[in-house]
Amino acid sequence: MNEEELNHLFPAITTREAFQVEMVDGKKVMVYRFEPNVAIESEKKETIIFVPGFTSYFSQWKNIINYLLANNYPVIVFESREKKTSTSKASDPRFNTEGLVSDLTEVVAYLKLPQPFLMIGNSLGSTMIMKHVIDNENNQELLPAKIVLLQAVYTSSPLQKFIDLAQRKVIFHIIMRFIRLFSPIIYRKKKKHSPNSYRNSLNNLRNADLEKMRVGLICSVELKIFDYLPKIKTPALAIGIANDEIHPVEQAKQIADNVQKGVYHEIADIETIDTEETARRIVDFFKK
Repeated sequence: MNEEELNHLFPAITTREAFQVEMVDGKKVMVYRFEPNVAIESEKKETIIFVPGFTSYFSQWKNIINYLLANNYPVIVFESREKKTSTSKASDPRFNTEGLVSDLTEVVAYLKLPQPFLMIGNSLGSTMIMKHVIDNENNQELLPAKIVLLQAVYTSSPLQKFIDLAQRKVIFHIIMRFIRLFSPIIYRKKKKHSPNSYRNSLNNLRNADLEKMRVGLICSVELKIFDYLPKIKTPALAIGIANDEIHPVEQAKQIADNVQKGVYHEIADIETIDTEETARRIVDFFKK
């Protein structure tokens, strides 16, 4: 994303910085840093690390990010290696779900953020954050003070049909290219009822590396964290969406019930998730 696009998405910030961080296997991932426009440095609040979902980009979370910045929270966005901004290939040994979590941990260590810091993740990003917290329970430097889990999930079982399709490489690419080509027609009902979700779906499809998507879907079944949720001591806000077929609210509720300090919040529909209403709920949770 170029400077002009960043200026358009986030107009009220003083610093927009994009840089790549090299992982232990030599591949690079993209990190964005946004600083709020504050008159006095001491007015800044805790830094937030934001982890978008699988194949999705932070631009679809501009309303929440802008609200956080307006409330003096610096925001750092980590783009995991399945995205086009990473130099990783789907054939790399570390291209799997455990590898994505390891990348997140490496980025957190690289940033050397002062404590306390906060984390927000969406979909797979929420799962990655939980696994990061579980893996680093005894390393206070890498542990966030609080976490927010948007469309929180601990397993990708609702995507099983796509995972099964991903096992057939040639067929997967043919079908996904067909879907990409005719997505405006395929998603026409969503355009009427959920225009924001419609735009995000089209953008994610257009920007996706299909082979990274395919391998990522296959690997997604490997990350099993449900039994380890009680180890999470970090206060967690799990946000679910009613009637979300990809991210069942039952999983978000179970996460909130099984971590040690969990809170569940449900929103009405997908159109409500990237709004000031949701952002206000997040900030309220961070302030408590």
